[in-house]
Amino acid sequence: MRYPKSGVRYEGEFVGGEREGEGTLYFPDGSVIKGTFLSGELHGPDIQYIFADGSKIVAFYVAGEMNGAGEEKDNKGALLFAGNYKHSQRHGDGIVYFKDGGSIAGKWKKGELNGPAMYAYPDPRFKLIGKWKKGQMRGAKFLPPTGLDIPDVHDLSVLSAVCESVVYHYDPSLSLEDQQQAPQEASQQICSAPLVPDPYETYTVYVGPSNLPQSGEGLFTRRALHKGELVAFYNGVRVAHTIVDARDWDQNSYTISLDDETVIDLPPPWDSTTQYRASLAHKANTWTRTIPITTPTTTPITTSTTTNTTSVNDATQDTSNNNCQYAHYAHPRFGAIKCIRTLRDLTAGEEILVDYDYHDERPDWYVL
Repeated sequence: MRYPKSGVRYEGEFVGGEREGEGTLYFPDGSVIKGTFLSGELHGPDIQYIFADGSKIVAFYVAGEMNGAGEEKDNKGALLFAGNYKHSQRHGDGIVYFKDGGSIAGKWKKGELNGPAMYAYPDPRFKLIGKWKKGQMRGAKFLPPTGLDIPDVHDLSVLSAVCESVVYHYDPSLSLEDQQQAPQEASQQICSAPLVPDPYETYTVYVGPSNLPQSGEGLFTRRALHKGELVAFYNGVRVAHTIVDARDWDQNSYTISLDDETVIDLPPPWDSTTQYRASLAHKANTWTRTIPITTPTTTPITTSTTTNTTSVNDATQDTSNNNCQYAHYAHPRFGAIKCIRTLRDLTAGEEILVDYDYHDERPDWYVL
C-alpha cells in the first residue's frame, strides 16, 4: 500500500483496514522500518529502523515510538549505542561505543548525555568518572588502573599524581567556525590546562632523546603494547588547510590533517613540553630513507639490435621501519582529534616511529 502524500509504501498484514501484525515501511529516502504493528502503529520488540546507508536501530516500540531497550549499529554491524529510549530519543541508562574503542556509560535525558557517567579508554582499565552535561564532560576524576607493572621512571609517579589530583573537563581548542567570532589570542589557545597530562598517555609513553640522528626529542613506550593498541593523542590548535598550505614548511613542523577542512597544529610555544604536555603524539618521529627508482631505457646503436641500460628518473621513500600509524579519535577532553596506534607488538622502551604520509609535497629533510 502506498501513501501518495508522504511517498511511504507499506507491505504487510492488515486487520480491519489497519496495519496489524508483521509489516515493512519503505521511505522515499531509502530507509526502511521492519517489525510488528498494532492498531496501525509500530508496537513490540526488535523493530528495525534501517537507514539508507545500512546503519540501523533495533528497539522496543510502543504506539509508534521507541520506548524501551534498543541498540544502534553502523552499516558494518559495529555497536554504537545500547540502552533505553523514550519518545524515540535516548533516555535513561545507556552506553555509547566509539569506533576508536572508547565508550561512555551514563544517563541520557531527551537524547543527550546528562548526569553521572564513566568514560573508558579502549583499554578499559583506564577510566574517567564524573558528570556530563549536554553530552560533554563537565567534571571527571581519573580512576587509576590496577595490575600494571611499570617502572617508576621518567617522572611517572609525579605525573600520575597530577592525573589523580585534577578534575578533567571537555576542553577542546576552538573550531574554525568559533574562531571567526573570537579574538586572535583565543584562536591560538590550545586548552585551558596545557600542562595537565592525559592519564592514559601518562602510563603509556614518555618523551626522551630520539634514537634517530639529528631528530631532537622522541616518543617512547613505558610498557609493552600489542598490535593495534592506542599509544598517544595528537591534540592542537585547529587551523584551516588553506592557511597551512600557504605557509613555508618550517611553519608546519607539527601539523596533521584532521579532515578536509581542518588541520591540527602545535605552533610555538605549544611544541615544547615545558609549555604543553596535555598530549604527546606530536613528539613521535618518522623513519624514512630515499630509494632511487630505476627504469629500463633503450639506447640505439649502430647495429640492428638495441642495448638495455638503466637511468635514475625518480625516487621513492621507504617507511617500512615505522611501527605505528595515525588514526582518528573522539577524546572526552579534546573532542575530535588524531591518535597513534601500533602496527605491531612493541616492547617497553621502544621509540614510536610513525609514517608522516607525505605525498606530493615534502620538506627537504624528508628526502635526504
